[in-house]
Amino acid sequence: MFNRAIHHGLLAALILSVLATAGQSQEGGLAAALTGKTLTSDQGWQFSLGPGGALSGREADGTKISGSWHIKDGKFCRTLVQPAAWAGSSCRAVSMKGDTLMMTMKNGKVEKLRVK
Repeated sequence: MFNRAIHHGLLAALILSVLATAGQSQEGGLAAALTGKTLTSDQGWQFSLGPGGALSGREADGTKISGSWHIKDGKFCRTLVQPAAWAGSSCRAVSMKGDTLMMTMKNGKVEKLRVK
């Protein structure tokens, strides 16, 4: 009985390890697909995603956007310091389809961003 408990414990640990690795792989794949790219919205704002998590760009009116970004739990997370109206941190559900990133906004609307 003790051996059976050890077997089940090892099997559970192996399954959890595989699931964790799959999640890391998806996050790494999304981060790799976005690093060094510029995201552009139909509203005219755009930002570039640099290696090491740097984020910079401009709003449609030319206002500077700056901050940092990363992928966590399959979501695009950003912390902005400029502009003041957008300052703070948030994470958004995202998915990639070709050269388009679909990002779910706070209001539930899906924003389509061109990735170049």
